[in-house]
Amino acid sequence: MILLRIEVQDNSKAEVLGLPRLKIDVAAPETLGPNAVETLNVQGNPARVYALHRIAGEKLRAYLTSLPAYRRKMQGGDRISRVKDLHDIARILRARPVSDAKFWSEAGQEFQLACQSRLVDCRGLESFMDNWSQARERYETDASLRNVPLDEAERALKTVVGLIEKQGIFPLEFPTT
Repeated sequence: MILLRIEVQDNSKAEVLGLPRLKIDVAAPETLGPNAVETLNVQGNPARVYALHRIAGEKLRAYLTSLPAYRRKMQGGDRISRVKDLHDIARILRARPVSDAKFWSEAGQEFQLACQSRLVDCRGLESFMDNWSQARERYETDASLRNVPLDEAERALKTVVGLIEKQGIFPLEFPTT
């Protein structure tokens, strides 16, 4: 990822100084499934946004990229595990129960595409449980995650990974060369 900082200068108003910098995150291009983006009405205006099943797949992928196996593979430094993603997966599962097979099938496909785009390997639940003691500690000490208990987040993770496993998506292996 690249972070661009752009200085803004209004030449028509030279006396105005100190305009805020624009910050833009630029990430590698990603492959999206056919229904990954949808149009929502936001205050009377159309907005193109990721569909919830794409977000679910991205949350799973993002969590894996914060774990030691991926950091080693990509020769990145240590990173704090993204336990907020576990919280979000549990909230998505609350909104879209296991019985919504179409949703979770699409989420699994988006997870696979997201992993492919970032070269994220996954052997299934085993990969998600890597460094679990650190994730547990971080989750339990983050006050912003209190509305979803860790036990619920862990059950949700295991449930969702199980649904993806039934699709035959694991193992995922993407060489870096």
